[in-house]
Amino acid sequence: MKTKAFLILAALLMALGASAQRLCASLSLGGLVCTPSEVGARIGYKFGPTLQYYFSSKERTGFLETGMILTGKGWSGCEFLRNPETKLAANYLEFPVHIGYAVPLRHKVRFIDSMGPYFAVGLWGSIDGNYLSYEGRDLFKNKIYQRFDCGWGISAGIELPGHQRLSAGFEMSIVNPFKEPADINPSDRNISLTLSWPM
Repeated sequence: MKTKAFLILAALLMALGASAQRLCASLSLGGLVCTPSEVGARIGYKFGPTLQYYFSSKERTGFLETGMILTGKGWSGCEFLRNPETKLAANYLEFPVHIGYAVPLRHKVRFIDSMGPYFAVGLWGSIDGNYLSYEGRDLFKNKIYQRFDCGWGISAGIELPGHQRLSAGFEMSIVNPFKEPADINPSDRNISLTLSWPM
């Protein structure tokens, strides 16, 4: 009985060890260009930890990726408001849930691509440029913008043997960010370039 229990425990530890070897935690840093509909573009940022779980230890394999990313988005200029000086900044904590695939190229370098939804919580933001009575007020505390956002994203890039990654991505929100009905819908769209380094 003790021998059977020991064998079961050993098998579980080996399985956990194999799973842990397929986990990779990284720190990501990147820049993005926000191009929401109906308004002007603005430069943003993204920074935070990510976690990849590879479905196998083979070079060609699928993976699951998630993270907790601090993201700066926004826009500048608006034809509808007839004020090119209007600038809006919105900062979110973003949680992507992507499914991806890694394909070996040469010398243990892999091509990677992934796609999936993201969910975000608004932390702080501001608007300047004489936008009605909202100038200088916090977007989320004053209920100008909705606190929650979600959408879809895709990315593609290369992964080096040490799991360093360089990738380009595109995200599109499916939510009108304004809390109250508005005549414009500046839902976020952005393209990004991100460098990820294993921790």
